[in-house]
Amino acid sequence: MSVLMSHFRPYPLDFDKFDTEHLPEDEQKLELFSILAVAIDKSELGNTLKDYILSLGIVHHSLDYIRTHAPVAKPTLLHSDSDEWKEFISKPSLKYILKFLTGLASHHKSTQDAVTGDCITIIHRLEQVSSVEHVGSLAENLLEALCSNECAASRIEEVRGQTKAEKKRLAMAMREKQLGALGMRTNDRGQLTVESQSIMQQMEELGEESGLVCVICREGYKFQPNKVLGVYTFTKRCNVEEFELKPRKTVGYSTVTHFNVVHIDCHMSAV
Repeated sequence: MSVLMSHFRPYPLDFDKFDTEHLPEDEQKLELFSILAVAIDKSELGNTLKDYILSLGIVHHSLDYIRTHAPVAKPTLLHSDSDEWKEFISKPSLKYILKFLTGLASHHKSTQDAVTGDCITIIHRLEQVSSVEHVGSLAENLLEALCSNECAASRIEEVRGQTKAEKKRLAMAMREKQLGALGMRTNDRGQLTVESQSIMQQMEELGEESGLVCVICREGYKFQPNKVLGVYTFTKRCNVEEFELKPRKTVGYSTVTHFNVVHIDCHMSAV
């Protein structure tokens, strides 16, 4: 085991240095370690290797990195548009940490207990992220790996429930705001009621056009007295009388129409 892990020296891995500058071989080393962690057999022998990796301090160093760099936020609902979260999500080390922690935590109680401590909320916020590096999916995979631990599963369910409740509260607040703008509100039984009669009165006072109506805006001279109404027609130049005996026949126009009425302004805007 020591020979295997010596390939990944120095450990604990220097994630801060990796974020600042790193060579292609440094990135390859982290990628290989992530692949190794995920591929460890879920057996007693595999857990022995995970115990050894845990003893090297890699897991605790990774969790310290997450705790140190994650922005402080009380609600579990992530505001990923903040500059602090954007900076944290874009750190090169983060995706690798989430990958190998998922492998190490899978069916390994000691690693699960270490991660469950005070990082569940941060990882849950990360699972709400949509990014090019797929940080959200990686964080979700880590939480699913922790769910085989009863204590961790209970904590994950709790923080996810808090987020769901917060989303519902914000949605209801937005709904009430929009209903208020329409002069309506929701009563204790969840029924919609009209708070003000002014809108209803305005709707009742709205009249209907009794004459010609534009096919586009559905208004006529009653509501738009200054707009000129026209009629769509098909007009063709033709001889007035085919059998006229004059050497030069009288020319006129033949017109047909469905009498579709339109405002000149509406027609010009449409074309």
